[in-house]
Amino acid sequence: MSTKHWRERLNRWTRMAVIRATGRRDLFWRIWGYNFADEAYQRRIFPQHEWLRNHLAALNPASVAEVGCGFGRNLGLIRDWLGDDCLVVGFDFSLPMLARARDYVTSEAGCLCAADAIQIPMRAASADVVLSHGLLMHLPDAAAGVAELLRVARRSVLIVEQWDDAGERAINDYTWVHDYEGITGSVADSSEAVLVDSRVILNTEQLLCLRIDRHSSHSTS
Repeated sequence: MSTKHWRERLNRWTRMAVIRATGRRDLFWRIWGYNFADEAYQRRIFPQHEWLRNHLAALNPASVAEVGCGFGRNLGLIRDWLGDDCLVVGFDFSLPMLARARDYVTSEAGCLCAADAIQIPMRAASADVVLSHGLLMHLPDAAAGVAELLRVARRSVLIVEQWDDAGERAINDYTWVHDYEGITGSVADSSEAVLVDSRVILNTEQLLCLRIDRHSSHSTS
């Protein structure tokens, strides 16, 4: 194995040791997560992005909030797809990630905010569409995360998550596999919302894409 391979493994072990020693699961994203922006696959368009684009085109929202926006790549795509007439807001608890997200949010029709995913600083029903992409897998309580997304959404919630059918479990100290269909169905029922699209997408990993609408009248794509 190459020196680079062993260096990467050592860095990963070091990160896990620090997280376990401190009990701070958020440290990965606050300190190291921003490096994702430098990985080549983060620049590619995958089937889940086309799924997002199709639903956003159908919804034609005046405002979109992404919770767990990371380094901002999706925010840039949304601006490209919908134009500056759509207000785009990105939330993340990692200040280094938000600093990198400024590269994608450069117009007057966008803003960034540091926030916890289960305490979003927005009024109820204040964004037409609320999006999360790879967020819930990093929350130990995914149901609380879905409930908060629905609270903020005026019309729809779009969710993309890594998923498999091996059951709920922890993958590591900051990643979980959840029963997303069960969670979203239960939360939607209690929030007078409806799950209108659920599909599995396969590329480099298996993803589950979900759309939840706040009203009974909806269209799918």
